[in-house]
Amino acid sequence: MLKQLLYLYNDGHNPFPSMGQGGLGYHLPQYRKRMHGEALHIYKNADGSFEVVDDYNYEDKNIYSNEEGLPRGLVDEEETKQQPDVLIEAIERKIEEDKQKKESDKKTLEEERLIQALDEFNNPDTGLISEIQGELYDRMTPEHKLSLLYSLVEYTDSNEYLKAVGAHSFFKNKLNDLLDEQNLTLREFEELNPDDNEEIIKEDIIDIKNNNLKLKDPNISQTEINKVIKSNTELILKHKEKLINDATEEARQKMISKGNLNPTKQDLSGKGFEQFLCSTGESLVYKSVGQIGKVNNFDDHNLIPMDKQKYGVVDLFIDNGIIECKDYKQTDMNDGNTFNIQDTKLLGNYSFDIYFEKIGTDKYVVSNILYNNRPLLNPTQQLNKYILLVNASDGIYKYDFLKDKDFVNDANMINVGSNIYKFTRDNIPMTKDYVSGGKSPVPSLRIDKNKFKKLK
Repeated sequence: MLKQLLYLYNDGHNPFPSMGQGGLGYHLPQYRKRMHGEALHIYKNADGSFEVVDDYNYEDKNIYSNEEGLPRGLVDEEETKQQPDVLIEAIERKIEEDKQKKESDKKTLEEERLIQALDEFNNPDTGLISEIQGELYDRMTPEHKLSLLYSLVEYTDSNEYLKAVGAHSFFKNKLNDLLDEQNLTLREFEELNPDDNEEIIKEDIIDIKNNNLKLKDPNISQTEINKVIKSNTELILKHKEKLINDATEEARQKMISKGNLNPTKQDLSGKGFEQFLCSTGESLVYKSVGQIGKVNNFDDHNLIPMDKQKYGVVDLFIDNGIIECKDYKQTDMNDGNTFNIQDTKLLGNYSFDIYFEKIGTDKYVVSNILYNNRPLLNPTQQLNKYILLVNASDGIYKYDFLKDKDFVNDANMINVGSNIYKFTRDNIPMTKDYVSGGKSPVPSLRIDKNKFKKLK
């Protein structure tokens, strides 16, 4: 077949010259054939052997050097007629080399993904296995443990690499062991847990989405807004675990589309909660900030490079405020302790600055957030809400930095020009805590958990 094609190229490439182009789709010999930005050429080496080369150089040259530095020349039409078998062998060898290279590249990529999946599964600090280890897990009720294990089984079942490294079977065995201890079957557990009734979930999610559409109606009254948000909040909180898991998958797909082909647990940490609040869970943001509008993620801001997104001061923004999100589903917000957060959430960091505007004694609003001295928000809008939303073990809680006089007060602000201020912790004792899954303690602000309000 290759020999026939070779002869057809030489003898039949231009049966209709009057039409101004080669017939049968073949190219004239004086033009190089290009495929997807490349050109395939047959060369003769100085030792008389032939090779097929993917040539990226389109300049008019007839002499090239091979890998050994020996000269080689572009084979002409007459030589292809005289030595078709030798040339066909060179073409077949090139095809086989390309095939082996593709298989090798594919094998290397598969190995890398398996290594990443293994780390995502059993890394003692950040892996999925850490979810069911330690003091927090030990203090969870059997019901919470079952729900957590059930979620881990579902998540690892949807990822072929996690299944390949044994994560799915590991969590499935753990779930079965705990079910046996509680004298429950898997079906009984699913029937006890309304979030796992697929028909109920589907119907409620349709209602949530329809309610979200109602809130975008420009003619909706304030009374109807309050009614819809109340109804939506109840449905969203009822299925929050399922909705956040679905949003985490959406976040994973977004990362893949941006080039991260196998996002790890660390990559996805908190991203599902953010995606959830920008989509099905947006009514929780409206309820928290007291205003309807588009909920935006700073990760999608066109002024912030991808490699700087994880250093942002806060996660989301809306017309009248900014929102920081923490997905701490093992955290008990009723234990009387403090909720610890990085002090950069008020101070800013080396890439991001947060500025405040004074509106009264000990009263401030957010003026703007800057990345490398470039404002990220509309300077004409008054950002009178700085909300912290926490997905905790028993629900979602909110807290407003701007209302906390222990932090946002005249003594803790320094004027930087006109009526613009920056936060300082000079009057706040230095504390360091492990936050956001970090491996070492960082300067922190400790917020009394009693200041948080549970969304209902």
